[in-house]
Amino acid sequence: MRMTLIKSFTGLALLIALISGGTAQAQIVRVKIDPRESPVTIENMTVKASVKGLHAQVDTEFVFFNPNRRAMEGELEFPLPDGASVNGYAIDVGGAMVDGVVVMKEKARVVFETEVRRGVDPGIIEHVRGNLYRTRIYPLPAGGSRRIRVSYTTPLAIAPDGSAALRMIMPQERIGKRSVTIEVVVPGQKAPTLGGLGDRRFELAQNVWRVSAEDSAPTPGEDVLVALPVLPDNFAITEKDRDGTVWFMATARTFPVAARAVAAREFDVYWDASSSREGSSLKLDLAFIEKLPADATYNLIVFRDRPQAPESFRSRTALLAALKEIDYDGGTNLGFMANRKTKPGVMPMLFTDGLDTLGDQVLVNLPTVIVSSAVSDMESLRQASGGAVIDLRTMNVEQAAGLFFSPAERVTGLTAPGTADVMGLGQAATGRAILIGRLNAPSSSLSIEFGSQKATTLNVSAASATTGGTLARAWAAMRVAQLAPRADDFTDELLSLGRKYGVVSPATTLIVLESIDQWIRHDIEPPETLPQMRNQWRAAMKGRRADADTSRRQHLETLEQNWKERLEWLRRDFMKNPFSDAGSKEEAGDPMVMRSEIGMRGTGTGGGGAGLGAAPAAAMGEDRNQARERRESMDEVAASGEAEDGPAESAKKAGGSDSQRGAAIEVQAWDPATPYMLAIKAAPAASRYEAYLQQKAQFGTSPSFFLDVADHFFRAAQPEIGTRVLTNLAEMKIEDAALLRVLAWRLRQEKQYELATTQFRRITKLRPEDPQSFRDLAVTLAEWGKATRDPKMLTEALQLFEKVAFTPWLRHADTISIFALEELNALISWIDAARFKAANRPAIPAIEEKFRAELSTDLRLYISWDADNTDIDLHVIEPSGEEAYYGHNRTVRGGMVSRDITDGYGPEEYLIAKAPGGRYTIAAKYYGSSQQTILGPATVTATIFTNWGRADEAQQTLSIRLDSPKDMVELGKVTFGSGSGIRASTGSPADLTVGLNAEQVDAILGAPVKVDGAQREYDGGGETVIKVLFDENGKLVMASRHFPGGAIMILVQ
Repeated sequence: MRMTLIKSFTGLALLIALISGGTAQAQIVRVKIDPRESPVTIENMTVKASVKGLHAQVDTEFVFFNPNRRAMEGELEFPLPDGASVNGYAIDVGGAMVDGVVVMKEKARVVFETEVRRGVDPGIIEHVRGNLYRTRIYPLPAGGSRRIRVSYTTPLAIAPDGSAALRMIMPQERIGKRSVTIEVVVPGQKAPTLGGLGDRRFELAQNVWRVSAEDSAPTPGEDVLVALPVLPDNFAITEKDRDGTVWFMATARTFPVAARAVAAREFDVYWDASSSREGSSLKLDLAFIEKLPADATYNLIVFRDRPQAPESFRSRTALLAALKEIDYDGGTNLGFMANRKTKPGVMPMLFTDGLDTLGDQVLVNLPTVIVSSAVSDMESLRQASGGAVIDLRTMNVEQAAGLFFSPAERVTGLTAPGTADVMGLGQAATGRAILIGRLNAPSSSLSIEFGSQKATTLNVSAASATTGGTLARAWAAMRVAQLAPRADDFTDELLSLGRKYGVVSPATTLIVLESIDQWIRHDIEPPETLPQMRNQWRAAMKGRRADADTSRRQHLETLEQNWKERLEWLRRDFMKNPFSDAGSKEEAGDPMVMRSEIGMRGTGTGGGGAGLGAAPAAAMGEDRNQARERRESMDEVAASGEAEDGPAESAKKAGGSDSQRGAAIEVQAWDPATPYMLAIKAAPAASRYEAYLQQKAQFGTSPSFFLDVADHFFRAAQPEIGTRVLTNLAEMKIEDAALLRVLAWRLRQEKQYELATTQFRRITKLRPEDPQSFRDLAVTLAEWGKATRDPKMLTEALQLFEKVAFTPWLRHADTISIFALEELNALISWIDAARFKAANRPAIPAIEEKFRAELSTDLRLYISWDADNTDIDLHVIEPSGEEAYYGHNRTVRGGMVSRDITDGYGPEEYLIAKAPGGRYTIAAKYYGSSQQTILGPATVTATIFTNWGRADEAQQTLSIRLDSPKDMVELGKVTFGSGSGIRASTGSPADLTVGLNAEQVDAILGAPVKVDGAQREYDGGGETVIKVLFDENGKLVMASRHFPGGAIMILVQ
């Protein structure tokens, strides 16, 4: 949401600059609701701010009201000022505010999800990216209110002239009532200037400037702005925290260094045109361009998910005209900047918000960066550019252009005896240098050294320290910001900072729990503001330790039993020993006749897997010693130095396994008749992208919109446009695991493995507690590795499958672990068959022999979905007409459906080791969702394999959406025909005679489509069925042809 800044001030250069900013990002209350329901509103907002020196502590309390008749899970997403850090969080529990405690981000998320499923009251606040934070609250009671408090420390915005101001962003939505209290302590006797609170003004009392205001229904989006009076060029303050540590803040006025060669006549302009950059803040960027030389060469490089070819313009006017025509669309990938090169004499500049939504590397090698967006990653940009960042929101364009040609001064050194842990050294200081550190001596003389200007000397004294925690928290915020771009390398220090100073970081989160049972259950110590509960917790935790070894042992025992049962099923010869236990069901449920329910929606792309023909695949019943000998023989051949065979050569040498050759996978094409797709298709082919951009203005808040449009361009053989449209999902809500999962699934479907892998790696960091995160990454690396025969990718895939299989996960460990173990063994079988040379062979994990098997099947498919607490069911109709699903999960001919997942992301799986010939119809049914944040489409991804685990494995992936509960959607069909490994007919029904055995009948009629005790059914052609009855000795006694409508013709008896 966007808001208009205060426009009621003139005077200070900083205020003029801020006013020129135009817009900023406000707090966003995000609750996904049914269109028939009402949005959650802010009933009350209370703000308390305390400014001390050049920093402020801000406490904001919100009361949310849910007018609907069901409980909701709410999110408040908000940006903080550059350099700010959250250091306090509390939620109303039973009428009292309970403070949050710092825990590792991963643990906090696991606890939150666990308690939400239990229907109790957790809350968390977490760092998202850059200056963006998010709090999640559950529940917002039906027809009731919920109160939360968020506290943060922020540096004031500093203008190039050294002036300073605090801006407190107000919500865009209307709020019922607002209360604001501000206190300011600054040198001198001049009052700060106030805006956004009507005619209220500061009043001085006991050396503190104070103002308070209450109003009903304030103007949405009108910020509150506090501008400090003219400050001394150089000054310092000290403060003692509650532990007795004395902190100092020293500031010195800085001036731009000597101008660079303004005579430069050529510029490289890197322009971020991703979706997140669209908006009125672009006016600031264009105004900055206006201050560049009129007659010069400008090389424009526009980038989104990928960079476009450079365009050169011979004047500033021509450049501006081109910039005004740019379309803002797609995700952001800044990775290409790492290899950027600039010709001598050319001045480069980069316009971006720094939110690299598609890349996975730490930013490096950036030129001077110009930022105008309220939501941005300023610290990453600073570190990647050596501090050369120009924030257009804190200065006017003349000052910004001056900084581009005359860079900001830099702090190069400090002489300060009796001090420690000083932050701010090396900074590029625009307007002012600010240093914060600990004072360990009674006093100290600080000498601040600069790159160009003379050193500044300041004195600090412990005797003059006031009491408070603002400087300590400000120091912690500076350290957290310094570590944030490489948070994975500094998790221990970030956790230590979080616990000591209460700061939220990329590695830490603040969480609130309700009851002593919750604190004990999750081994989290209650806050010190609940001393009685904390004492209860400490007493309960004495001698209590989680037995990880026991958990792992129990998991392995369960996995071993499940694995044994799985292998027994897959190795069974259902031709000779068909399954007939009609009572074998995992869950009660009435059989469903699917043909009347299946819809016709789905998006899919075809194509096989790596297509490697190789040695014959091991049968499910192959002896383990025989299998081992076959693999060792292959290794000996590879080690002998023979060249690796390609698919055709390998199959030829192997004699060519005939299993399932000719099997065809057909997926249902989804052609949604939505208003936007109708409008796009009505446009001429060459104008459909422009038509999409027009529709985006109305429908661009819906992920379904981007999925549908991207699919249209993919099917139109325009993959670059399809990818650009699809990557908007990464910009819709930063670091949202569900959206990123859908994006990555769809990229994988298009075989854009590099981008898909980047997103799946990000998901493993966002949802490390979810085994599906690691399995998705493993599956993608396995596909990519098979397609490229890359041993590193295949090795990592094997390691990830091993991790998923043998880790005792908190949820669905018994189900997803067996999938991963299947996939681990099948990948090993594929590697065996692919005949890698010994030097390039992927590293096979050393797992216990009891968990190894030569695993391959004629047909395997599975589905996964993007919404937690959601139940989607897999259905397969076999050629016999028998339907496999959760309520009938074993079929006569060996089809098997995995255990029903009713409260997660899936997956659900269908396997059949030896598939009878004919057509298999595959569908998914949306049974329902208990997730409070989602009502509506759930995105499902299905993957279908033939010859799974064999060298000639083929695969197709598709994505579909299920719009409402009870929705049944056909995903596709798999047909096995002649030459598929099932014996085809060698005669005609006239060749049947009494006394033939089943094998002889199969040789005449082909494989049966159904076996029911002593009766077998065969495809008779023309929608007829031939039924053959055998006696107790297995000899044919009667054969008859059955026609539609019930007519029967006896063939022999």
